[in-house]
Formats: sequence, structure tokens, C-alpha cells
Amino acid sequence: MSTGDELCDACSKVDLYSLFTGPRYFPNSPDPVSRDDITTHVATLRGVVSNKACPLCRLVKHDLYAPDDVDPAYYHGQCDPDKIRCCLLAFRADYSEDPTYRNQDTRELMATRLEVRLVGRDTCSERDLSSTNIFSRGAGIRLLSPEFVVPIRPLLNGYRATSSERSLELLKQWIGTCENGHVDTCQFDSLNDLPLSLGLETIQVIDLRDRSVRAFDPRTIKYALLSYVWDEAGHEHRELFSTLQNKEGVGGEDLKTLPSHVPGIIEEAMMVCKRVLIPYLWVDLFCVHQADPDKKKSEIQAMGYIYRLSHITIVVGTSHGNGVHLAPTISKQEKQPLGSRQRIETIGTRQYITSLPSITDQIHVSAWSKRGWTYQEGQMARRIAFLGDFDLSFLCGAGHWRESLHSGTFGHDARRPGIDLHSQGYYALSSYTWLRQSEWSFDDYASIVLAYSQRKLTHESDRLDAISGCLNIISRSQGVHFLWGLPTIDFHYALLWSLGEYDRRREGFPSWSWSAWFALNQAHYVYPYDESSGSLNQSSNEQYTYQDQETKIIELHGALVGSGVEQAHQKNKCTQSLAQLSVSEASGILTIESEVVRFFFDIKADSSPPNYELAKKTGWGLVPCDFDSTEDQHAADWDQDKEYRLPRGRICLRNISGDVYPIHFPPGEHWPTFNLALPYTLRGSTLMWLLYQGIELVKIMEIQLQEGADGIEPLHHVLCLGIDRSNGHPDYVQRMGMAFVPKEAWEKAGPEKMTVKFR
Repeated sequence: MSTGDELCDACSKVDLYSLFTGPRYFPNSPDPVSRDDITTHVATLRGVVSNKACPLCRLVKHDLYAPDDVDPAYYHGQCDPDKIRCCLLAFRADYSEDPTYRNQDTRELMATRLEVRLVGRDTCSERDLSSTNIFSRGAGIRLLSPEFVVPIRPLLNGYRATSSERSLELLKQWIGTCENGHVDTCQFDSLNDLPLSLGLETIQVIDLRDRSVRAFDPRTIKYALLSYVWDEAGHEHRELFSTLQNKEGVGGEDLKTLPSHVPGIIEEAMMVCKRVLIPYLWVDLFCVHQADPDKKKSEIQAMGYIYRLSHITIVVGTSHGNGVHLAPTISKQEKQPLGSRQRIETIGTRQYITSLPSITDQIHVSAWSKRGWTYQEGQMARRIAFLGDFDLSFLCGAGHWRESLHSGTFGHDARRPGIDLHSQGYYALSSYTWLRQSEWSFDDYASIVLAYSQRKLTHESDRLDAISGCLNIISRSQGVHFLWGLPTIDFHYALLWSLGEYDRRREGFPSWSWSAWFALNQAHYVYPYDESSGSLNQSSNEQYTYQDQETKIIELHGALVGSGVEQAHQKNKCTQSLAQLSVSEASGILTIESEVVRFFFDIKADSSPPNYELAKKTGWGLVPCDFDSTEDQHAADWDQDKEYRLPRGRICLRNISGDVYPIHFPPGEHWPTFNLALPYTLRGSTLMWLLYQGIELVKIMEIQLQEGADGIEPLHHVLCLGIDRSNGHPDYVQRMGMAFVPKEAWEKAGPEKMTVKFR
């Protein structure tokens, strides 16, 4: 502490260092610790905010308020700061970080992170107590590495992010460690035996020696790849491709060179490459043939290999997305003003430092993590340099390291004798599991679709192109062909995606494909676990069919609706029978020969008042709570073009005999369960059509439980797609949701044999 600094009365009673050496919390630990046992109270909120002389108060204050650089009064203006106490909770350091260390002994080497929480005192009102929830905001307090760490807990202590110069020096070290020590996780030499798709034998890269754009076999050069968000960069990118300038090369060949002025984000990426000794850079803006549709198509189809064969992917992960943001130069003053990114304080003989937001948090808030094209760029990357809002992170198949958590030689030396520092990396690199597989796994496919379908695209026509890199590598390594984003293996199950779609089509895609709908996400509830359920066969040049009517016993993985099993995901052995169908790859027409039933659609009145605030917040109208379709079939006040949130809890279905079935989403207590998963929102015109015409369902498959987990209820369901005929076309329909219908209810609805064509 400097002259004049002194711990306040409350903080002087805290043995701060002992919190880093004592018990700490971590979920699922062999010997779990109660949070109450690791909670240490310090000063009141008023004391922390006002006491500028206490170094521990300064650390706590910085952790609470520095992330947003706001005035503390902004947050506690509605509660009495004298009635709110600050406390410290000891967590194992990787609690909020991403790496999960594979070796149990290594986990015990994790440092402790103190998380700052606010709790109400006994005299605190309920209102004050509720308002304290907003205060768990900071990334915590750690020991400053490497001088002041606990010797037996050397990993993931705090480190000071200082400058771009230091950031790039660390990045160079990390790349070297990965190159030399991660042969088993990050080299992927086997990719050299995989041909580039569609005959694309070379790719264009920027040669950093003279800023020229040259063609090379990507398997023979060391190049980096820049992954960033186009529409946030403030440039008309496609037009910039035309600014490449002609130049005569040394051997007389014609070369293209970069213009004198390129987007700053690319200039900085080139600087990063030079500093870490990577001679070439691939940037889509200048390395994809933007003006040649045929070449561009080939390059898009080969994206998976382009990403995978790159030496490292530089990810611009700032929250705004419009520039490479290396770690800022931090003041060298011992005491830093409120709002600086990290604060260091000396208490006793040791130094402590506030943490920066975790890599998980930084990725989640980044513009990069929300965009469509960047999904496969992260998935297919061999290594990632993630340039976030706060510091630099390095991710590879062995885990990741952060500039602000660098722990001396433990931070980057993965070959330290006796210590296994391999960890499971962030989900951006989850392809390290599925990319290695030579056999088809529906679970991997479902995970990719679920994550990718939530991403946004500037051009909706890119919906399948932007994921083609992942799908093409699966296709070539596992022998699975994809039709409009669905695999020919287990095609029937792939049709049964659900959850989150809107009543809005994306033009240019068939309605039965998840690519055709705007959506929150698309998920698969039930699918084969460890073997194929059946495959479409190519019956002609572009036609795929399935006609095998043999009943088969297959192990399924997923939530069997209404099963009564506490855990949603179970392996259950069921008989299955599949409908006959055929798909035209060129036109996208899906023909199904199967049973069809009709249910009539009722909306029952609700005594609850309309939630107008929610409607205003979401922009969706609500079906009036007092509307009862059994009494009023007109609903003249509905806007026919407006989207309304589907009133799931108020929907009932009637069959031709008048039997009524409440639907459950998610599954309710009634059994057998009828699960109708319609789009999340419906236009007024669609609601009216459903009320008048009812909904038709076409059977895709029938499953019956033969063997399942203890306590599972009997299961015999028909899995089907909804049919939308509201477009008035006599020959073709479009998809409307999906349903799991109990076999008994299906039979009572009077199924009829029918041929249905979706497009």
C-alpha cells in the first residue's frame, strides 16, 4: 500500500490471502462446498464506494462498476447503500472460464477467483433485496501472477494485459507451443489427403511481402485466415474487390495487388501476421472471386478446407465487430482511476488484480458470434486468435490461453513435465470431435443445425452456402449426401426439426428444409443414437427415394414426449416404420406417400389479462385473451398480415368424432401426450385459415417403445408434419410445424392414404 492507504475497519478483519488458499466452490466437485461456507463479508456498499483510502474497497468497487464505466450511484439509486453488504465468494478459477482440464490432478492446480456479490442486511427491505441482483457484474479478483500466486495453485491466476506489443509476443509463443506440442490434437495432417471439393486445387491469398494476391495450393503454405463481420465494417465490400490493381510479377506473370487503402481491419490483420511470422493471409474480400459466379461457387463449396487448412484464424471478436481490437495500452501507474480495465492493489506483502471478462462472455457478446458466415469459420478453424474487447485469447484443440490469465511458464508451456495442461476448448472449436469421425452421427448434425440456425445473415440467400463448409466435409469424410441441408441418411428424422420457426418463409428454399424459415433455432427431439435408421437412395440423376417398408428396431436418442422420465435425453429401443417418400434435389419437391389425418383447431378463452407490455416489447401482437374460437369464428379485429404469438396453452384439437386433445409444449402431465409444434408466431391470415380448415398431418414415421429407461411410460406415437394448403395451389403444399400424435388419437382421427407434395 502507498502512503496514506489503510484498510477500513470491515476489510481489516478479512484475511484476504487465506481466501485464495482455503476451500472454494465448483459445481460437481467430488467434495462440494456450500456457498455459505465460502462467503466472506467486507464493507457496506456505501463504504466500498466512498472509501478511497482502502485498497480492498478499491478492488471491490472496480470489480462492481468498471466493466461499464458508470457512476455507482446509477445502480444503487433505488436502494439504501448502507443496507447492502459486499461479500467475496471463493470459486475455482475455471468456474467462469471455458477450459475444462481433462486431468483431475491438473484441476486441483487451478487458482482461486474471488467473485464480488451484494447481499441485503437484516434491515434491508424486500425492494432493496431485489435490486441487489444487478450487482453481480464483475469478473472477480485474483492473485497477481507470477510473483504472488499460491505455489500449489499456479494455473489461471491474474495477469496484467498491457499492450499490443506484449499481446502479439504471447500469441507468437502460443502458436509455437501448439505447433510443437499438440501433434495429437491440432495438426490434422490427414487433411492433406482430402481433395479440395469441386476441383478447386488452389486458393488465392495475400502475399504480405508485396501485398499481391497469388494462387497457391493451401496444403503447401502457411497462411492465416481473417474472420470478421462484413456489414459492421462500414464498407461496400463486394465493390472493393474491383479495386485490386494489376501488376507484373517477377516471372512476367500478371498479378493483382491490394489498393493503397484497404479497410483498417485488414491492415491490422496483416500486421498481426507479420508479427507472428505467417507470410500469407486469406481474406474473403480479396481472395474470393467476387465477380466470377462460377469460381465463387467453387470457393464457397470448398470453404471447409480453406478454413481447416489455415495455420490460424484471426477472429475479430469485439462487441461492435468493426475492427481488430488488441489489448489496450494500460497506464503504468500503480493506482489507476475508476474505469481502467484492470486494477492492481497491494495488500500486506502481496498484490491482487481485478479480472477481465471471461472468453466465454466476450464471445457471447461479440457481433462475430451472432453472424451466419462466421459460424463455420469458428467451427473449422485449426487455431483461433480471438481479439476481444478486453484482451487476446488463443484457442486450439488442447484448450485455450488468455493474456490476462497468463501464469508464467504454466500459461503457455503445454509440455511442462508432470502436468497435463490439455483441456476441452471453447464450443467454437467443437468440430474437434465431429471432424475426426469417419462414421455418420446424427447428434453432430443436429448440434450444428441448432447452433447455426440462430445466426443472422445480411443476405438470406446465403443460408445454405454459409454452412456448406461443415456439411461438405461431413459429406466427404462420412459419405453422407445433403439435400437442401438435410442428410440422406436418417432423412425422416431430419425432417422432424422443430421449435422456434416463424410464419415467414425464406425465399428460394423448399418449405420442408430448416433453411426455408426465419427462426429462433431449429432443434431435433428424437433421432437415431448409434446406427442409421435408413437412407434415401439415388434413383435417378437428381431423385432420391425411400421405399423400404420393413419394420426395424432402432435405438433412439432424445426426449420422448410425455415419457415421465426426469432426464430428457435417454437411449430408448423402439420399433420404427417409415413412410415412402422421394425428393427432387433440383426442384426441392418432397413427395410423401403416407397416411393423413385432420384435426380441427380451437382457441379457448383465458381469464388472464392480455400482456400488452410483452407485446410492446417483442413487437408481436397477442391473440386476445377473451377470444374463444368455439363461439366466434371471425375475429374481425385481427390484422391479417400481422404476426401473433401462438397461444399454446389455449389451443385444443378436435378430431372428426369430437374428441378434444389439449396440446402440450413442452410436455405436460397428461398421457398420452399430443405435441403440436406450430411456428412460434402466426399471421392473422394463418390463424384464421387454421380455425376454418383445421390442420392436416402427414405421417413420417411411427415409433413404439420396446425397451427404455426405468420408469418410462409406454410409448406408441406417430411423428408427422403439418400441411399448409392456404396458398391455394392445387398440387403443392408447404410445411407447417410438426407433431407427435399418440397412436390411439391418430386412429380415432380416421387416417386416409394420400400422396402429398411439399415445396
